[in-house]
Amino acid sequence: ATLTGMVDVNSFKSLSASAAAGFDAFTAGVSAKMNSMDKNSCCGVDVAASYSAPAKFVGLSVTNNFKSLKGLFSYDINSAVSVATIANMEGDCFGCKIGAVYKCNPNTVLKGKIDNKKNIEFSVKQSINKTTLSGWATISDFKMKQPTFGAKVVLG
Repeated sequence: ATLTGMVDVNSFKSLSASAAAGFDAFTAGVSAKMNSMDKNSCCGVDVAASYSAPAKFVGLSVTNNFKSLKGLFSYDINSAVSVATIANMEGDCFGCKIGAVYKCNPNTVLKGKIDNKKNIEFSVKQSINKTTLSGWATISDFKMKQPTFGAKVVLG
């Protein structure tokens, strides 16, 4: 377990504390902060937990005083293919994105994502050598009315 804390000893206007612990494949943590020591102070609490095992990961975080929720799941189907999804809820706003990664070879990676707003993202990344990377991407919606294409080369 890890415990941390901080107090503003100069003006005593802020305080924060966190605790985290793990057991085997499970990890959990909580943090709290207060920006002013009076009774009308701004306080924030965040909680997170995760489970990690070979080929899979599940994580959940609750932030913003339990107003925001985010979940993540990933699974490695084999050494070349991975899938993941992330979902978040803040107030009445829900978002979800599902993606997949295919490692064609040690130098080439294909990625695809789709979200609940019907946006599609696809990218290809190619390592030309140890210091040069090129990438191509497209972003669109299901109707493909205004797709966006891009290319990038990183040298050195």
